[in-house]
Amino acid sequence: MGSQAVEVKDVSEELIDMAYSMAIEPERFRALFDVLERHISSPEHESFERSLEQVSPHFDRASHMMDRQERRFNYATGSRRYIDEDSRPAALISSEGVILHSNDICAEQLGLTEGDKLSAERFEHGDYARISTDLKALASHKTDKVISIYTAYAGDDHTPMKVALSKTTDFNGKTIGRLSTFHVKWSSSVEQAFQDSFNLTSVEMDITRAVVSGQKLSQLAEQRRRSLATLRKQMKVLLAKMNLRSQVELACVYSGFTQFTLGRGSQAVMAKPLVTPYSQSYDLTLKDGRNLHYEISGPETGRPVLYCHSMFGGAMVTPQMGEQLRKRNIKLITPWRPYFAKTSPDKGPIVEGPQRFARDVEALLIHLGIKRCQILGQTSGAIYAYHCAAHLGDKISAIVNVGGVIPIITKAQFSAMSHQTSRSIRLARHAPGLMPIAIRSILARIDAGYDEEFSLDYFDSCPADFAMVKRPIFQAYVRHVYPLMTRQGHHFMTRDIIVQASKWGAILERVNCPVTLVHGAQDTAYTIASIESFAKGHEGFSCIAVKDAGQLVLYQEPRRAFESLC
Repeated sequence: MGSQAVEVKDVSEELIDMAYSMAIEPERFRALFDVLERHISSPEHESFERSLEQVSPHFDRASHMMDRQERRFNYATGSRRYIDEDSRPAALISSEGVILHSNDICAEQLGLTEGDKLSAERFEHGDYARISTDLKALASHKTDKVISIYTAYAGDDHTPMKVALSKTTDFNGKTIGRLSTFHVKWSSSVEQAFQDSFNLTSVEMDITRAVVSGQKLSQLAEQRRRSLATLRKQMKVLLAKMNLRSQVELACVYSGFTQFTLGRGSQAVMAKPLVTPYSQSYDLTLKDGRNLHYEISGPETGRPVLYCHSMFGGAMVTPQMGEQLRKRNIKLITPWRPYFAKTSPDKGPIVEGPQRFARDVEALLIHLGIKRCQILGQTSGAIYAYHCAAHLGDKISAIVNVGGVIPIITKAQFSAMSHQTSRSIRLARHAPGLMPIAIRSILARIDAGYDEEFSLDYFDSCPADFAMVKRPIFQAYVRHVYPLMTRQGHHFMTRDIIVQASKWGAILERVNCPVTLVHGAQDTAYTIASIESFAKGHEGFSCIAVKDAGQLVLYQEPRRAFESLC
């Protein structure tokens, strides 16, 4: 008994420490999930859950600390997004010299693509050995400071190109390198500020300008009518004053000062939501004064279909989906759920949210003059589709849930789930009070620019989904819908996962219309076997398995979803 109490105390201290550290190190959300998963699934999980009551107030305070911090966007120099948006050749590289990611121009000019390893043939004599040594010592350097500059050979003609190495971090906070072309131009607009910042004389500024511009000291000596020895002595004094060891370091300092190499990311802002030719946005003021934000996609005179959107893609309509809407004359009506987009917050109990949403949808259908329609639900939107059907009765003729979730009742269902999904559901079910900071930490990493890394990590267990999120066009759509989804912060995701984890299956007894489940055969979040078994156990349910698709089946095979609505 005593040893158990000590163990719980130790766990509590570990969690409390983790709560406050996550406020400044959001990448630690992985460690939090690991601790919770280990203890929740242990035989002593009941005593562990009791200890969570002690630490929940600390997580609340830490979450409030994060909320008070200003959200910053696209500043992570170690993100794939940062590399892709660089107009110059750039790449992320491991300490072993393996290319983790590169942009197109880097692949074209330097021949460096993902999975390649640096080779001596690509560098000037001696520089390959230098960069290999510098990569192994990455941890000892300051983040986002240029470590050194090397001469690399570009193209088939081996054109010399200067490249700089700096230290950065990946999605998980692991130290990696960032390699980019290095080219500094003298900027007269920052000249005075640079001189004042380092208290440099006019002679020292001339020397700095010469180094940055690539002018030889002999040429500057001739211009100043001084001997080369005098200039070298003045150079030595300048470097000592700035605590530098070489002209390369002087160029790096100037580059950092002007934010030419590494500073632009911190100034970036959130992208604006994407405006597509398929959708129009509207707002409806409900009777209690709340706002219901909704979108209409497809032909204006098309057959109305209510769309209960997913958490991942929101109301995103891809070109392929837009084509299906046009072809099948479907007008897709998407009411955004509370805390999503511009829909007002819903202050009631979280698990009763789908019921209240159904009443809001009823008001929307009355406003639009729609007396009867079908519902298309996607992933977690399936729960809201069922509640709408139960509340609206004969006004709903059928439901098509694409990649839809099902009630989680047994341990076998948890075992069949992907690690990412089961972990989130377990946390939401056993420790809902810890969800806000966990989700806030995840969004902080995405805000930083690690959106692609998060997607790849989340969908890595399903080849079809993994391939889908790697497509640049898909990433572009997700990035543009993200600002609208997160307009009100992290609450939408926290509430969505808690609803999924709740015991919501009783609502199915009140669903009287036919239900078709279109599900990807490769889905690892909710396996096709579990979906087929679920459909067999409910009258009026049928299942369509889509062979080469996963959880993102609506984006992979939109035809299969929309033809089921006909």
